[in-house]
Amino acid sequence: MNYSYSPKGRIWVGWRHSLVTYQVVNKTDQFIHGVICTKTGLTTFEFTAVYGLHTIDHRKPLWVDLVNIASTVSKPWLLMGDFNSVLYSGDRINGSQVQDSETRDFEGCIDAAGLAELKSCGHFFSWSNKGQGDRGISSRIDRALGCAAWHTVFDGAIVDYLNPGISDHSPLVLTCNAEDHSKGRPFRFFNYMAGHPSFTQVVQDGWKVNIHGTAMYQVWQKLKCVKQGLKTLHKKEFARLEERIDNIRTDLDGIQHLLAATPTDSELQVNEKKQLELLKKFLGIQESAYRQKSRIQWLKTGDSNSKFFFSAMKERYTRNSIDLLYDTAGRKLVTTEEIQKEICDFYKELVGSAADNLVGIDLDVVRKGNQLTANAAQGLVVPVTNEEIDVALAGINIHKAPGLDGFNSFFFKKAWGIVKDDVYAAVKEFLKLAKC
Repeated sequence: MNYSYSPKGRIWVGWRHSLVTYQVVNKTDQFIHGVICTKTGLTTFEFTAVYGLHTIDHRKPLWVDLVNIASTVSKPWLLMGDFNSVLYSGDRINGSQVQDSETRDFEGCIDAAGLAELKSCGHFFSWSNKGQGDRGISSRIDRALGCAAWHTVFDGAIVDYLNPGISDHSPLVLTCNAEDHSKGRPFRFFNYMAGHPSFTQVVQDGWKVNIHGTAMYQVWQKLKCVKQGLKTLHKKEFARLEERIDNIRTDLDGIQHLLAATPTDSELQVNEKKQLELLKKFLGIQESAYRQKSRIQWLKTGDSNSKFFFSAMKERYTRNSIDLLYDTAGRKLVTTEEIQKEICDFYKELVGSAADNLVGIDLDVVRKGNQLTANAAQGLVVPVTNEEIDVALAGINIHKAPGLDGFNSFFFKKAWGIVKDDVYAAVKEFLKLAKC
């Protein structure tokens, strides 16, 4: 509680002592910040409970304080509460239109502190004045935010906006679902692997296996062989990337600390250079991975954009992942097995069903539109050439999503000299069979 800062004790933080401890570090009239640790000691993170004041000017110290906290946190950091501020233009219905002056400070705080909103479900608007008709105003002023470390460690976390009951606010319930990797992650080719000296040899070793079957089957099986080699290479050279970067930073910090005392030590100078080169190398790999996962294609140049790509990657993950569902009976489904079963059951019910009526194609109307000439129509069925396949591959952006096999266009461009003959044959075979 923060009665020492507010006579009304605006914020209360409660916890179950048998499960966790909460050590308060700082508090004001707008937040209580501390460290949560489970009794097992396996999970520790920083938590800030927020209750913003009711005017733009009175909330300004809150934004400054949160940015200052961001510069000191050393663990995953979670913020939850009533910020009393909208963030986007669509965060309020009825009432006055959202103005830039209302969102500017909150947006600036989130950007400066490196925060991103957690995935949510349930109600969108978190507050209502309980008015009727046009007098009813609803807004989204309650949120849960996390720093980059939070989103990395608790990437399965989801916030449920529940029914408000007698309150004017919806309660926020956070569920930290640990992502289940027991079945293994699907393979994905990362572009930075093509820069490794062993990349070409790995592709050659996988591609030289003798496979019998159709051209497409041969390509598919050879890609599977290459995939195994690339997995081994990735595990050896690129696994635990963030941990490697942290270790390199620690080593570099120690060397530079010694150099400050003995700046002419040639051995320390050499070691510092080696660590700097390693750090630049792995930071470049990290940025490449974040960029590829974010699918950002319009950014061409710039300094290290890891923070931006990480935020975009997490936003995309939040948008695409399904961590919670409600079934037709209103029952909450949170486990992977429950969600998978519900989705499969839903689509199974659609299989075999038919619409009552379908609008047919009116050939008379179609014939009144533009039509291909006989020569143009014939050109559509001529055999495809190797050059056309080359042009098609060259036109695929290297940051586009990979296929089901996990390989993207960048892989094929880098390995084209090895794989192209088999790919030519597979494409031509496919197009030939498609005309039959």
